[in-house]
Amino acid sequence: MKIKEGFLVRKVAEDFVAVPVNNIENNFYGMVQLNKTGAFIFEMLQVEHTKEEVIAAMQDKYDLSAEQANLDFDDFIEILKDNDLLI
Repeated sequence: MKIKEGFLVRKVAEDFVAVPVNNIENNFYGMVQLNKTGAFIFEMLQVEHTKEEVIAAMQDKYDLSAEQANLDFDDFIEILKDNDLLI
């Protein structure tokens, strides 16, 4: 799974945002506000990764249980799907 091309993740104060840099391809004209876990997942998915790879990386980085990492991942992926941000 992968995020559509043309987004940059930036830290603004204590928050993270993903902004489109190529609106022609994305047809997305907003900003995605992210928490640190969301930013981590968003950045990982800028290249092709499986769910299992992302969850393992989340567990390593944030010391999460497999169950919590799965829940966080699934919740975030639903938001991405709802906004048509995945390829």
